Amino acid sequence: GVAEMILYKTLAVQLGINLNRLNISVMSVEGVGFATYIRILDALDIKWFIRTDNDIVKIPRTETYRYAGVERGLSCLSEHIVDDDDQRELDDNRKLIYGFNSKENIPANISSAASTIIDILKKYGIFLASVGLEEDLYYSPIKESLKKYYGEDLIDSEVISKMKNHKAINMYDFLKQNKTCLSLLSDNQICHPLIKAKEFNYVLNNYCV
Repeated sequence: GVAEMILYKTLAVQLGINLNRLNISVMSVEGVGFATYIRILDALDIKWFIRTDNDIVKIPRTETYRYAGVERGLSCLSEHIVDDDDQRELDDNRKLIYGFNSKENIPANISSAASTIIDILKKYGIFLASVGLEEDLYYSPIKESLKKYYGEDLIDSEVISKMKNHKAINMYDFLKQNKTCLSLLSDNQICHPLIKAKEFNYVLNNYCV
């Protein structure tokens, strides 16, 4: 969405990644409908990297849950060639990531299966948040900047709730005052899509030379 666009373009500047020079575009899908974008980019032979939420949702008309974000990541990978060993790992673990009874107390074998899939997806340019953008930003090295901006008297859940309310406007206003704090995220997983895009373009440009 718009908030993510604002964040990643500002983050690139703070990390010294020149998007224009490297011919990297930050695109907003405005939701979770990645399939059409992937088909278009593949048809144009354009390398893509994706970041999406690691959301867990209730399965309709049941009392069970599923790793919706992980399933979304798998669907993005579905039409691409995957290493045989990776494919076996995916096949073995994907059946475990739905049908569990609580998202607060997920059995160890189920969370392990999800983690295994997430690690494989990274290899193919598909990155999942730990939870969602707001949670990942809050529980990161910029937490103190966020607390100072939203209210130091607020508890964690209240700050995150405020971040999600009018999120694009809040993101813009926060970064307008605090953009330099994003340099603290240089080693954080939030940066992985940008860093991988930079590395890919570096290798490609050197190869072409």
